[in-house]
Amino acid sequence: VDSAELIDGAVDDSHMAAMAASKLTGALPAIDGASLTGIKGAAFNAKAGSTLGLSNITWTKVPLNTENYDSDGCFDNATNYRFTPTTAGYYKIFASIRVTAGAVRALQVGLYKNGSWIQGNYSDFGVTTTIGHLSKTFSAIVPFNGSSDYIELYVWAQFNSASLTIQNGEDTSMSGHWIKSL
Repeated sequence: VDSAELIDGAVDDSHMAAMAASKLTGALPAIDGASLTGIKGAAFNAKAGSTLGLSNITWTKVPLNTENYDSDGCFDNATNYRFTPTTAGYYKIFASIRVTAGAVRALQVGLYKNGSWIQGNYSDFGVTTTIGHLSKTFSAIVPFNGSSDYIELYVWAQFNSASLTIQNGEDTSMSGHWIKSL
């Protein structure tokens, strides 16, 4: 096919439909000029496999020890419960925490990047409030430089009941996926 055939209409839908798939090769241009072929970066979803008792007014790392998926093996669900992508870029991270019934004054869920708090969701009730269950969710776009940056999920609570427990399963989870190069 040359430009003359395109201009005079010799190439129409019937010619395109009959084209062999082997002729359709190469990278497709995206709006920003990047290639649409191939996926960069990792994607994961991990959840708490068991409940965990919280300590009052203490940041506690959430043990996300059960993976639903981990495309590139970048989530450690055995010891550190952290996501360390090997491909640099911006990643969309979603986190959720659900705690059991109790007398709660404040609850916060947060992401720690390389050991330091970066973002979270906080509720302060002003007074101690008895709850049935309380859930906190949030999402963030986090830049990663490659194999040395990591994130972990933490929870903090102030409560007056004898105990407060993080629920297991999908209600307490973290997921993420690559969205864009740095």
